[in-house]
Amino acid sequence: MYADKEEKSSNTLSTKDQDTEERYSEEKKEAIRKDAERMDKMRAYDLAHPEENERIAKELLDQQIKRQEEIAQQEAQKAEAKRAEEASYPKRTPEEYRAEARAREKAIIQSQVNAVQSTYYYKLQKDYIAKVRLQYPEIKQYFSDFDHNMRMQGFKIGHKPFVQALEKGFAGIKWGIMIHEEEPASAPTQGVLVETSTNQVTPTNTQITAGVGAHAKNLKADVLVIQRALLRLGLLSESDFANETTAVNNTPTPSVEQEKIQQTIAAIRRFQEEVLHWNKSDGNIAGPDSKTLLKMRSEGMDCDHVQKKLAEYPAIKAKRAAAAKAEEQQKKATEAARQRAEEEADRIKCIQAEPATDEHIEKNFITQYEDLDALAAVLVEYVIHNPSIVQKVLQKNDNEELAVKLLNLLTDAQIASTHKELLQTLLNSLTHWYDEIYNEFKTEKARLYKALDPKKSPTPITQPPEYETTTDISADKRLLKKTFNHNLSGSVGANNADNYKDDVKMVARKLKEKGYELSNDNLQNGLSDKKLITAIEDFQKDQFGKNKSDGIISPGKGTIKALFPESGSFDSGLEKIYANRNKLNTILAKGFTSKLTGDVGADYTNKDKSVNKAENNKADVIRVAKALQASKHNVPEDSLIKGISSKEFIDVIKAFQTSKGIGADGNITIGGKTDKELSNYKQYTFGMIEKISATEYSNETSAEEYYKKTQALEEALGIKEDSDYAKVLQLAEKAARETKYFDKLTADVSAQFILPSEEANADGAQLSGVFQSRMERFHKFLVMAGLYQGDMKVNDGVRSPKRAHGFAVQYYILTGKSAATVKANLIMMYNSEDGYLVGDFVEDHHGHKWAKKSHFILDANNEAVGIHYDKVQAYVKTLSMGRDNKADTAAQGYKEEPLFWPLPKPDRLSIHVSGGAMDINRHNFINQKDAMVDLIAHKFGVVRAGSWGETWHFELSDLAVSGEEADYAKNKKR
Repeated sequence: MYADKEEKSSNTLSTKDQDTEERYSEEKKEAIRKDAERMDKMRAYDLAHPEENERIAKELLDQQIKRQEEIAQQEAQKAEAKRAEEASYPKRTPEEYRAEARAREKAIIQSQVNAVQSTYYYKLQKDYIAKVRLQYPEIKQYFSDFDHNMRMQGFKIGHKPFVQALEKGFAGIKWGIMIHEEEPASAPTQGVLVETSTNQVTPTNTQITAGVGAHAKNLKADVLVIQRALLRLGLLSESDFANETTAVNNTPTPSVEQEKIQQTIAAIRRFQEEVLHWNKSDGNIAGPDSKTLLKMRSEGMDCDHVQKKLAEYPAIKAKRAAAAKAEEQQKKATEAARQRAEEEADRIKCIQAEPATDEHIEKNFITQYEDLDALAAVLVEYVIHNPSIVQKVLQKNDNEELAVKLLNLLTDAQIASTHKELLQTLLNSLTHWYDEIYNEFKTEKARLYKALDPKKSPTPITQPPEYETTTDISADKRLLKKTFNHNLSGSVGANNADNYKDDVKMVARKLKEKGYELSNDNLQNGLSDKKLITAIEDFQKDQFGKNKSDGIISPGKGTIKALFPESGSFDSGLEKIYANRNKLNTILAKGFTSKLTGDVGADYTNKDKSVNKAENNKADVIRVAKALQASKHNVPEDSLIKGISSKEFIDVIKAFQTSKGIGADGNITIGGKTDKELSNYKQYTFGMIEKISATEYSNETSAEEYYKKTQALEEALGIKEDSDYAKVLQLAEKAARETKYFDKLTADVSAQFILPSEEANADGAQLSGVFQSRMERFHKFLVMAGLYQGDMKVNDGVRSPKRAHGFAVQYYILTGKSAATVKANLIMMYNSEDGYLVGDFVEDHHGHKWAKKSHFILDANNEAVGIHYDKVQAYVKTLSMGRDNKADTAAQGYKEEPLFWPLPKPDRLSIHVSGGAMDINRHNFINQKDAMVDLIAHKFGVVRAGSWGETWHFELSDLAVSGEEADYAKNKKR
C-alpha cells in the first residue's frame, strides 16, 4: 500500500510529500521541517560515529530475540499446562499420542521458524530505517501502521501475504530468506468481531454506515465488513477475499474505488439474483437499512441455506427464461397482429378511395369477374366501405341475379349498417323476380325491409325519392353559423332590415335564452315581427342604455357582438393560399407522407461519389415487396416473408422503375419517385379550363379527380378529417354538386350577384357563362355561412383587348416594371415615321397618349436619344383608364406588334380578355385573406389566382363543366 506512491525513483521509498500536505495541518508541516533539520544533524553525527549505529542495531536485535524467546517460553508453559489438564482425561490410544506429539513438534519448529523470520524482519526494518530516515522522517510511523494492519488481517511475519505486502509497500525492500507458503486459516478484518464457531451472518458482525457495492460510497471499514459476510456465506472465495481485502487496506483514501472490489460486487449481485431469486440485481447494498443487507443477516441465512438456494436457482432461471420467451412471442404476435390490422386498414382505405367511374367499374369488375358468385364475393367488402362502387356495378351488370347472390352473402349486421340508398337499389332489384319466384326471396326482402324500417306494407319502391339529403338542412345551417362565429348574413330587426330567416332564428333563440319574449314565428319560422323588434330594443337598452336602442342588429356591430362576442370576425389560422395556382401546387407537393422508415434496395451514390447506405429495415422491405407483387412483379419469397433485401429483390425494383420511366438504380429513397409510384400517390396540380365555345371547354378535370385534389390540399393544410372545417367543406362540395341541396340550403339568401352588362360583354369579348354560374353559387354559399355580407358586385369582368392594354401600360409605367424596354419603345415610337408622334404627344396604335414631346431628350437633329421617365410617370398617373387603383397588377391585351407597344412582348394575355377572370368587391368579406374562403371557392370550381395584393381576383379552375352549368351558359349565349 506504500509502493504505489513510488513514481519517480526506483531506489528509494515513494515520495510522501503530497500525502503529508494532505494529512497534516500547516503547524504539522512546520514541525516536520524542523524535525528534518534535526535529522540532518543526526545524520552528520551518525556518519561521524558509525560504531554507535552498530551498537543501536545490535541492541534492537537482542531485544527482539529476547522477546521471541519469552513468547516461546510462554507457549511451552501453556502446552505443559494443557498436558497436565489432559492427564485427567480418559487414556487415549497410542496413535492419538503420536499425533499430538507430531503437532507439538510442528508447533515448536514453526515457533523457531517464526523467531528466525521475526529476527530477520526487524533487522531488515532497522536497516531500511537507517537508510532512508533522513529523507523520510516519518518512516517509523509508516512501519508502525504497516505492522498494525498486518496483525489486524492475521498475516504473520514471513508468510507469503505478509512478504508480498512488505515488498509492495516499501520500495527497495527484498525478502531474502524462506517464505512460509501456508496462508492463515482465519484472517480477522479491521473492525469486525469474528465468530469462528459459525458461518452465520448476524446484525452484530454486519454493522455498516454507508452503501457498499456498485455505485456506492464504499467506505473501507464497511467494505471489509461485507466482504467477511460474503466469505461466511460461501459467496466470496478465500482467494478473492484475500486479494480484495488487501486491496481495500492498501487504499490510501477513505473510500475504495469500485474497480478494486469487482469480485465483491459480483458476490453481492449473485446473492441478490441466485440466493434471493430477485428478478433484478444491481450489486449494491444501499446502506445499513437496505433490503439486501436485511436479507443477508436474516435468521437462518448461513452457508447451508445459501447453497440450498443456489441449487434451486437454475430451475427458477429456466422458468424465467421460458416466461420471457413467452412474453417475447406474445409481443411478436401482438406486433404481427398490429401490422395485419394496419395492412387491413390500408387495404380498406384503398377500397374507399376507388373511384366509381365507368372506366374503373368496367375494367376491374365487369370484365375481370365473369362468374357472378366470384363477383358477389368481391363486392361484399365494397357494400360497407364503398357502396357507390356496388351501385355502379349493379347498374352496369345486366344480369340482375347478382343482387340476389350478393344479398345472400351479407349478414344481418352488414345489412343494418349498409347505406340506405344501396339497400333500396337491392330491394328494387328483387322486384323483378316478384311474380315468378316470390317465395324464394321472401326472406331476403324481409331482411331489407327490416333494415329500411318502412312505415307501410312491404311494397318495393321502384323509383328513388326525388331528393333526400344525408343530413338535416337545419343542422347543416347551424354548423355553418357555429363554425364561422355566428356571423350574420344581413341585418335583423326593424327599418327594412334584411331579416334572413336563419339570421332571425339565430338571434331570436339567443334572445330567448337570455329571457326575452319571442314568438313562434321568430323562433320556428324565422320571421321578423313586433315581438322580435321589441325584444331587440329591450336587449339594447339593457346593454347600452335607454337612448341606445333602434331595434336593428347589423352584422359585426355592437348588438350582435353583445349576443355573440366572437361574431363579426373569423380566422381559421390556416396558411394563406390565395396568391396563385403555383402556391396551391407547392402545398400539394408536400402532401405525400411516406410509410417507409428508411431507404430500401440498393445503396445510392451521390454526385460527389459519396454513398447513402440503404437501411433496408425488415418492415420496409416487406411493405415494398408486397407493393411490387401487387404491381404484377415476381418478388422473392424471402423478401415477402422475412424482409430480406437481396440482389434478386433489387432487380425487381429496377424492373418496376423501368416500367414507370424512373431511373433504374434499384434504390427506393424515402419520399422519392419510386416510393410515390409504389404508394399509388398522384401529384395533383390546379389548372384552368379554357373556353372553346359557350358550352365547350378544354383542360377539364373530372369531378371525381378534381375533388380528390381539393381533399389532398385540405389534408396538406392540416385540416383533420373529423373537424368542423372538414365538415363545412363537405357541405360546400355537396352544395356545389347537388343543385337541389344547394337550393334548400340557400333558399333564404336574398343577396344578389350583380354583373353590369358592360362587365359581361365588351367589344365582342364575353364573360364565361360557366364562370358566372359558379360565382353566383359561391357567393350565395358564403352569405349563408356568414363569410360574406350583402351583394357581390363584379367591378371588372370581361375586358376588351384595348382596355386590357390600357390598364397594363399604366401599370408598367407607374410601377417601373420593364422600364428599360418601355423607355426604348417610347423613344423608338418618337423617332418612327409611322406617325406615333401626334402633335405634342406620343400615341400608341390605339390612340392612348403615353408621353409628351417635352419628356424626350433630343440631339442636334431633333432625334430622341433619351427620356425623362419620372416626368412620364407623373403624367401617366393623371390619366384615367377606367379603374381607381391605377398601379394594380394588370396583364396585357395583345400579343402582336405594334399592338402591344410601348410594352415588351407578353408571355400571356390577361385572362379577363378570354372571359375567365373577374374582380369583385372584396370589402364585404369577413376575412378576405382567410384560407377557408379559398377552399370553399375550390369546391365551386373557382380560384383566386392573382398576386398577393389581389384578394378580389377570381378565375376558373380546372373542374369539368357540369350539364347544368352548360345549360346555364347556353341560355346566356356566352
